[in-house]
Amino acid sequence: IKNVQLQNIVLTGCPRSGKTTVIEALKDAVDPALKDVCISFVNESATQLLRKDADMPRRDPIYFQTRVALTEYINEDGGLISLLGRPEPIKIQICDRGLCDLFVYLEAEQSSYISEMTPEYFLKRYSHVLYFSPYVADEVTEGNEFRYETEDEILLRERKGRDVWFKHKNCTEIPSFADVNDRIAYTAKVLNGIIGKEIFLVKEKYI
Repeated sequence: IKNVQLQNIVLTGCPRSGKTTVIEALKDAVDPALKDVCISFVNESATQLLRKDADMPRRDPIYFQTRVALTEYINEDGGLISLLGRPEPIKIQICDRGLCDLFVYLEAEQSSYISEMTPEYFLKRYSHVLYFSPYVADEVTEGNEFRYETEDEILLRERKGRDVWFKHKNCTEIPSFADVNDRIAYTAKVLNGIIGKEIFLVKEKYI
């Protein structure tokens, strides 16, 4: 176990900042010639639930975030357990959002109904945080079709997201770019640097 490198990396940030677009591109950018490396991707749990019931967050936000947190636990831990069973010495899990978003989407008194844990407790689950700043141009991404936030809600999530996630000692901000391909390439380079290996091929065009 001492020779195993296991990292749980979360990509997060405000809504419509392109996290899922970047992750989907990264899946296709993994170097097929890689050896001794195994990568697992965890899809966004909230979207998984919103596909079934898009109105759930507005009807009962506490219930919805409870479901999100439980789904995230299951998805993340399942991925990590699967990685531990692999023979490769370098094991990387990349998550589309993480458990600390519980404190971004609910007020403190609401989140206490779900967990008595603090954001600092959940931050320990992740080796690194990549926080996506908002896009500089609205036309860059249409956003997740299953999300429901208004412009004011997006700005609120952005402020609260920074307050929560930037407490992590290994939090890196992914800046805005006018072209989504530039953001994908930048994220790929950051991840390669974190892992210490050229995992992702940095392409000129991803989409």
